[in-house]
Amino acid sequence: MREHKTGNIGYVFTGKLCTLIVCVLAVLLLVLSAYNYTYAAEYEIGPGAAVIPKNVTMQSVDFSMMKASYWTSFPGADRVRMGSEEIRKLNAKNLADPDCNMYDLPNLPETFDGEKMKISLSGFADPKGLYLGRTQVTADLYENVRRNIRNARVSSNMQTRYGFCVKREIMRDIPYGTPLTDNPEDPEWDQLVLSPINLGDPVTAYVTTADGAYTYVRSTICGGWVPTDSIAICHSREEWEQDLDPEKFIVVTGSEIVTEDSLNNEHSNQCIEMGTVLELCDDPVEKIDYRLSWCNYVVYCPGRGADGYYEKHKMLIPFGSDVSIGYMKFTQKNLIEQAFKYLGKRYGWGGSMNSQDCSSYVREVYQCFGFCLPRNTTWQKAMKVNVTDITGMSYREKSDVFSALPAGSIIQFPGHEMIYLGEKNGKHYSINNVSSMGVDTENGIEVVRPRSVIVNCLEDTKRPNGKTWFDEMTATISVY
Repeated sequence: MREHKTGNIGYVFTGKLCTLIVCVLAVLLLVLSAYNYTYAAEYEIGPGAAVIPKNVTMQSVDFSMMKASYWTSFPGADRVRMGSEEIRKLNAKNLADPDCNMYDLPNLPETFDGEKMKISLSGFADPKGLYLGRTQVTADLYENVRRNIRNARVSSNMQTRYGFCVKREIMRDIPYGTPLTDNPEDPEWDQLVLSPINLGDPVTAYVTTADGAYTYVRSTICGGWVPTDSIAICHSREEWEQDLDPEKFIVVTGSEIVTEDSLNNEHSNQCIEMGTVLELCDDPVEKIDYRLSWCNYVVYCPGRGADGYYEKHKMLIPFGSDVSIGYMKFTQKNLIEQAFKYLGKRYGWGGSMNSQDCSSYVREVYQCFGFCLPRNTTWQKAMKVNVTDITGMSYREKSDVFSALPAGSIIQFPGHEMIYLGEKNGKHYSINNVSSMGVDTENGIEVVRPRSVIVNCLEDTKRPNGKTWFDEMTATISVY
């Protein structure tokens, strides 16, 4: 009997122990599951993220802030703020405003004095203190460039030529392609670049250098020298005007798309930047470059014939590409999501290295909605939109301005601009493409070079002079 009772007691005890162990394991699994969920929610930046390095973000910026969705969970984020007609009217105002320094290309003079223009273009002063690699540039280099311009074949009465850019290029201050830097230890900062010019951008063309390598052109936002083979000249102004504003088009809405490799296409394996417009082809095309057109957009791309003149080429853009049919709806949610598609992408002054600087980053984001913004911070501040000059304001006064500022607005201090994200825990945040900033060290402020698109807290980010970005803010710009 006792043995029998003892056996039952052991059985009961063992059963309770097993139940306890199962419960403990279940609780542990729940905790681990919750931890994994939290980890994934807070720390994963992109698909497949697993181990996150410690040095990927700044003070007061956690991983959750590096998702666009973190900044778009507010009422009205999906509301359309401006329609296409309003945006067109704003673009027309900017083009007509001399303070925006833009070129209304169709209304530029159809003739020009080539002799005067080449004298003006060759009259540049020698840039000081620049390096070609590790060798300081001498006056001989600049004189050779001037001679190349002065020997151009021109006349006093020339016809303006009209064309399109056939690939992404950089407009330069002088017709010389090798980077010239102000620091032999920093070869990525070419002092003489002006602005990127993208596939399909219209241009007016003027003087071509004596060696034929460079042509001076004007785009909507800038004038400068580009390699002659990067543009295609139309046979007539009428041909150019016909293709200026296509009725049906797609817009590149990824940070870039790369065209597929093809042995028979000059646009093979080419980067096409965000905001680029590609005309849709209505023709029932069955095959392009030995491929059926199934599951692809068929688009026209500006091409350059053997004689340098404009041709329309058909090209395939896969349905899986990050593009929009027509311009995107202008909502704060869409704007912020577009800005975050560049997160971590490199900085390139003037668009060099197939990248963007601070203002071209902002321009290309806004282009997805049909906006055509001026080239740089000063000229954008001249736009006839909601611009608030906050120079000299106290912290409290600036905070009041920012509290009323719509997310997605442009914010600036001299020489740099950002896209405003919003306020969290009493601090203000932006996303921007930045070259350099200051950080506190034991020996004072040290200059560091992120040269990437980052999310940052304005109060905790410093300039090389030791002042915070928020203290240095001088303007806010809201287009609506």
